[in-house]
Amino acid sequence: MSATAEYHELQRLPRGFSVGLIVGWIVWAGLVLALAIQWNGTALGNRPISIPALAILILVYGAGLVYMASFRTLKTVVNAESINVRLGGFRAIFPLKDITELRETAVNPLAEYGGWGFRIAFGQRRAYIASSRQGVSMILRSGRSVFIGSEHQTELAAFIRLKL
Repeated sequence: MSATAEYHELQRLPRGFSVGLIVGWIVWAGLVLALAIQWNGTALGNRPISIPALAILILVYGAGLVYMASFRTLKTVVNAESINVRLGGFRAIFPLKDITELRETAVNPLAEYGGWGFRIAFGQRRAYIASSRQGVSMILRSGRSVFIGSEHQTELAAFIRLKL
């Protein structure tokens, strides 16, 4: 393997996350329809929401859905100097020189970290978890524990150890 070789892995969040997004977009479309109906002068219900308030609700809700959609994939890249993890708007770089301990681990994301995605747990623990219940756990010089989910944990751990 050359010094410039990299390990790449791309994971998608569980199917339920995508189903939730689809339901969210359907609700958003309903809000847009309600705005169109209100705009034409037909009141919805006894106490209809004002058009400006409904428009703001649609914009904020739509922006939230777009933001959530960006969290559908977990990208892990290991190069000669660092481990780079990206999950939606969260990005982390862990220099290899800061890793004091590395082990392959299986976790229960819901019980140990409260779910999938980027997680902060008690005791300086962080996790980046997509669909996998396995991955690598690292202890950094700072004392922080970081778990990175991987569908190929043995391959990921071996590549990191090779670079350490």
